[in-house]
Amino acid sequence: MKNAIAQAMIAKRIGLRCVVAAAGAGQYGVATAAACPKLSLECTVFIDTADMENQSSNVLLMKLLGAEVKGVEGCKLTGNQGMGREFRNNLLLDRYCGGASSMSKRGSGSNALGLFHEFTGDEDVRLIGVEAAGFGLDSGKHAATLARGEVGVYHGAMSYLLRDEEGQIIGPHSIGVG
Repeated sequence: MKNAIAQAMIAKRIGLRCVVAAAGAGQYGVATAAACPKLSLECTVFIDTADMENQSSNVLLMKLLGAEVKGVEGCKLTGNQGMGREFRNNLLLDRYCGGASSMSKRGSGSNALGLFHEFTGDEDVRLIGVEAAGFGLDSGKHAATLARGEVGVYHGAMSYLLRDEEGQIIGPHSIGVG
């Protein structure tokens, strides 16, 4: 919620009209949808169509809060395809509100990053992060972007990305949405 409010405040401050977000399980979409009306901003949330069905209560809440919720077919956990088109078409009007620790959702990455950040300078604390291995690192169906990803640029941010043989970004696989 703190990130969603901050992103909405930045959007308002620089004169934008809309905040665009992608949500896997929907919690981040709900947070963004709640932050935007307080600042008289429009909100568009992209979510995989399968997740829309599985997380129907979060989708309903986003809509009740005034967000436009757009389903993206076959883009599990990312909303990247539809969101990418929308964002590129409205760069001067919209602010992308990234919820995960990278622009490509990895399932609770934003929660981990927020927790880790507070302890990065503390030498008495050992930080351990675990990526979702799905059906195994060699299966092609996992979310281990740090272990098996490649450095690339996505929506203007450098990150570790999962890619196919042609270098195209592929969505991560996880059975644990949210």
